[in-house]
Amino acid sequence: MATFLLGAGDAIKHQFTAKDVSSTNTTFRLFSKITFGLCIFASILVGGTEYFGKPINCDPGSSGLGKDLLNDHCWIHGTKHVPETSKEHFGCHYKKGKGAEEDELVFYQWVVFMLVINAIVFKIPDLIWKSYEDGLMKAFFSGKGLKSKLLSDDDTNQHLDTIDLNYYKKLKGQNNYYYYVFLFCQLLNIAMLALNWWATDTFLGGNFHSYGSDVYDYYSYSKSERTEKLKTGELFDPMCNAFPTKVGCDLKLGSTSGSGSTTNGFCILSQNIVNQKIYLFLWFWFVLMFVIGTFQMIYEIAVLAIPSIRSFIIARQTGTFNTGEMKRYIEHDCNHGDWFILHQIGKNTNKDFFYRFIEKVSSRGQSKQLLQLHPNDTVAIPMKELESNQMYPSPNI
Repeated sequence: MATFLLGAGDAIKHQFTAKDVSSTNTTFRLFSKITFGLCIFASILVGGTEYFGKPINCDPGSSGLGKDLLNDHCWIHGTKHVPETSKEHFGCHYKKGKGAEEDELVFYQWVVFMLVINAIVFKIPDLIWKSYEDGLMKAFFSGKGLKSKLLSDDDTNQHLDTIDLNYYKKLKGQNNYYYYVFLFCQLLNIAMLALNWWATDTFLGGNFHSYGSDVYDYYSYSKSERTEKLKTGELFDPMCNAFPTKVGCDLKLGSTSGSGSTTNGFCILSQNIVNQKIYLFLWFWFVLMFVIGTFQMIYEIAVLAIPSIRSFIIARQTGTFNTGEMKRYIEHDCNHGDWFILHQIGKNTNKDFFYRFIEKVSSRGQSKQLLQLHPNDTVAIPMKELESNQMYPSPNI
């Protein structure tokens, strides 16, 4: 288990390490990296308290049984809510329901593994996209180091003598499928979120779907109001309902003569204190990701439908207004996939470089050259030529 926890820690560190070249967007990384990392981190917290602490502590009463025997039995075979008649005495007002106090609580020993499964599910769209993208953006930049916003013109001239347009030329007009696969993976992120929501709710016996809102409602009442509503049964404690910390446990004993007896123990399930907080955070985080994912898809629909939005986004990336020729090129000469490639290039370069790049590929002479040249020809434009032929001043970054 220690090896697993150490490996999980390395996985989290890797998720938060900045990459030189990005082929996704912020929302995508929130799903595939941040949410993945949060689930792994949560599994480490649970695993740490479960395997290096004392997750359950049972009192055998006057039965004479050893505490270790009862602890092991109740941890492995499960516990139960305290009897409904004792809810007020033990301070655990769980939801009323047929057989509620008889339902065995055994999920807590699987929480670590469930959180890891959640993390793996969130990673699926990212793995699909990486497999299809296959390093296209990295191949375009070839380690040229253009992402830094601190690069001056002199730095750019020093590190780059030419801008290689041949690779972009080969991609021109063939990128729609590339963009549509990325859109599919973004939709898949939301689908995986829905799958994890359903799986978690099933895993917790139907107590997750409204867990966060129930906790919010519960604590929105004053202490006196809560006490009164708990007594009348109008309210229940959602944390104790889903993750009880005071539970009962039955241990059946037998002998070689065939006679048997049952010992009732009372247990403190301290593991659930951690589970209460982790799943409360995950509930609100999942809701937030649903909202962010929905807005991201609305944004993508707008990009698909309105050419002027695509031009505006590129202008934001260059840090200045697009020229008429640049705007014509982005809105009319580029299909959705071509625009997406330009957008990806803009995210991985500084604004001055990207402005010069857009200006060059959008010039009418260059556009014709890109269309007429043999696919095997190389178009390399010296940086000095870019500066001397520049029709519009570059933005000062």
